[in-house]
Amino acid sequence: MARFAALDEIPWDSAEVQLGAKKQVFFDTVADLLGKIDNMKMQDILCNIILLINLLRVIQCTKMHPRLALLTGTLTNAMDDLW
Repeated sequence: MARFAALDEIPWDSAEVQLGAKKQVFFDTVADLLGKIDNMKMQDILCNIILLINLLRVIQCTKMHPRLALLTGTLTNAMDDLW
């Protein structure tokens, strides 16, 4: 039996396909979907880490400019109160 691309393509009303095969396709498709969801969660975590690193790099680069260093220094001193 061929794998179906989507859950709505499973022929539930077809008498030619046995119920066990339909259920197998359904659970295989759901397992694939859950795997993709887990993969996307890991990608989201990785993207958040990359964004945080880039934010820290921008803050570090602003310390180079004398006037912007005053702002980052103030934020550094107030970090305890901000958290």
